[in-house]
Amino acid sequence: SGNFAVVWESQGQDNADGKSGIYTRLFDANGVALTGEILVNTTTADDQKVPAIAMDGSGNFVVVWESSNQDNADGRKGVYARLFNAAGVPQSGEILVNTVTAGDQKKAVVAMDTSGNFAIAWEGTDANKTGIYVRMFNAAGTPQSGEIAVNTVTAGDQKEPSIAMDASGNFVVAWEGTDAHRKGVYARLFDSAGTAQSGEIAVNTTTANDQKKPVVEMDDDGDFVVAWESKSQDDVDGKSGIYLQQFDATGTAIGVETLANTETSHDQTEAAITMDGSGNFTVLWESKNQDGTDGKKGVFGQRFVSTGDLTFSVGDGVADTNVTFTGTITDINRILDGLKFDPDPAFTGLATLQIVTDDQGH
Repeated sequence: SGNFAVVWESQGQDNADGKSGIYTRLFDANGVALTGEILVNTTTADDQKVPAIAMDGSGNFVVVWESSNQDNADGRKGVYARLFNAAGVPQSGEILVNTVTAGDQKKAVVAMDTSGNFAIAWEGTDANKTGIYVRMFNAAGTPQSGEIAVNTVTAGDQKEPSIAMDASGNFVVAWEGTDAHRKGVYARLFDSAGTAQSGEIAVNTTTANDQKKPVVEMDDDGDFVVAWESKSQDDVDGKSGIYLQQFDATGTAIGVETLANTETSHDQTEAAITMDGSGNFTVLWESKNQDGTDGKKGVFGQRFVSTGDLTFSVGDGVADTNVTFTGTITDINRILDGLKFDPDPAFTGLATLQIVTDDQGH
């Protein structure tokens, strides 16, 4: 129905200690508030920070966060979750997500399927330094697995997890690791039982400089897209741009890595992504010195449509100079709706875009 929930951290509101707490608020599809501010955490001592949220098809949702000095006497961080129904009424107490409590467990992210089952990924400590872990829960908040190590390569840091889930509970985790040059982006597929369905998938094909801070989304069939920041790739100014790569449900790349932003001067960073059940998606980012002359940052986005059931005989619909495809009138019109022609950044002179249709004799 389009209802949604927003979650944030607020300093000095849940306790007189001046620390942070987690709040949420529900809105309908028109942006009209359905609730007041709802305090998520019940433990208010020390900091509760860095929230994330996921919602099922009926509007029930789960909030996760990191809490300092709660899961262990070592004073470090742990990951907690709490369930709410579609009216914003709590359906659980605080759920401790991590079973290993030594050291920091932090930067939790969460994804939920249409039935309310969910998986939480976070940064913990592996055999070397920082690693990525995931744990699965049913709609009642009961753990369905122990901690599952996501990364198989443990040399160096594995950080900045992102997670997405399809309608059946299969999911993908993406993170920032180390490739042949510096930082690189990786992903791994899991089924609804938490069994790995792939090894580590190298997401970026360009490895020069840093590729970092990935975000991932998945459609109802398990196809997914990863977006990330890449330094010194979209322009000679040495700044960052936003790139994306699409994959099918088996983890096979669809097309090539694609530049999301058309403005390439200055930095484009902090990607976010959302995808509908059919695979259409929108990538958002912040861009410096683009929306004004004050040198500050603004928010920009680009919409991408799924090729659906189109059959390609020339090209694949991604960064093509020439493309030929067949499909239903509905699918073709959906692809052409909002079509935007962007020449290469260094292009000068006249450009031609030619569209030829053939009704196949009908």
